Amino acid sequence: MTAKIGLVDTGFISEYHFNGFSSDPRCEIVGVARTWRKDADLDQQRQKLEKFAADHKIKAYDDFAAMVTSPDIDAVVVSSINPYHFEQIMSALEHGKHVLAEKPVVKTETELSKLSAKASEAGLCLMPAHNFAYRGAVLEAKQLLETGKLGKIQYGSFTQSFFCNAVVGGQWRCDHASAWGGVLMDSGTHLVYQTLQLIGKPVKVQAFTARNVFEMDDEDIASLQLQYADGTIVHLMQNWGSQHGEDIEGIKIVGSEGRIKISDALYFNGEKINPDTDYADSFKNQASAFVSFILDGKTPESNLDDAIWTLRIINAAYLSAKSDRVVNIGAEQNCES
Repeated sequence: MTAKIGLVDTGFISEYHFNGFSSDPRCEIVGVARTWRKDADLDQQRQKLEKFAADHKIKAYDDFAAMVTSPDIDAVVVSSINPYHFEQIMSALEHGKHVLAEKPVVKTETELSKLSAKASEAGLCLMPAHNFAYRGAVLEAKQLLETGKLGKIQYGSFTQSFFCNAVVGGQWRCDHASAWGGVLMDSGTHLVYQTLQLIGKPVKVQAFTARNVFEMDDEDIASLQLQYADGTIVHLMQNWGSQHGEDIEGIKIVGSEGRIKISDALYFNGEKINPDTDYADSFKNQASAFVSFILDGKTPESNLDDAIWTLRIINAAYLSAKSDRVVNIGAEQNCES
């Protein structure tokens, strides 16, 4: 069986998804649709849709509804801007389509619960697009941590800094109603779900946010301290204002018996053991995981529980930054923004 997949929207991330799925012989990208934005030039949007379809030799659907009602589509990749996610994912599930949903999947845990219930009721696969979780170096790091070779984990650092061209000139990421937050809700999502993957679920969050460089509604830098029930402490920092963060970037985890680092590769106690950190390859691995989820029922590395906990941590961090205090995760369930 070949899984036939449709892409939603034609931004840069759709190129990565197209190339990722094209690497798996058990699936085929057959179409693309746009979410028509009334605040943008409709002719320009139409031209982008037609060009994307022509360049990739796939069908251009008139709109999202035409795609999800098509019998030629088995699954969709929802990569529209954030406010459209819930409605599109729910519609896709109601029309019998599996869904790979870009991060952040939706805005609230309530919405995630509704989507999860619908997918379960319909017997369909709903998977968050947490592509960094599928880097070979990260997957091997998880296996290494599970062996106990690092001993008691004491500290972790998850950091990333780059100059974000996507917010230059007031694009949609600058608008709170469209983006639901700043750098933490956007790029920071990748760091948060990797902390869940490698360290687990924290019990406390303390966060600071600031707007240093860009004219936008929300923050362009965020720093979080996460504390775990066993005493482990993790620092997470996401910055959009500088391209000079290479010396501090990456993942570092320190235990009583050893250390790991993920930068250009995975290193264990200084020895390079896995070079697979490529961004494009993470989409290939993620695509294969989604296809295996659909065709084989194989549980993906990152699932809806990760999406729920990612959102829970991010909303707790925003509450912490706003109220200038430590937030107990789980004890304070009114973190939804």
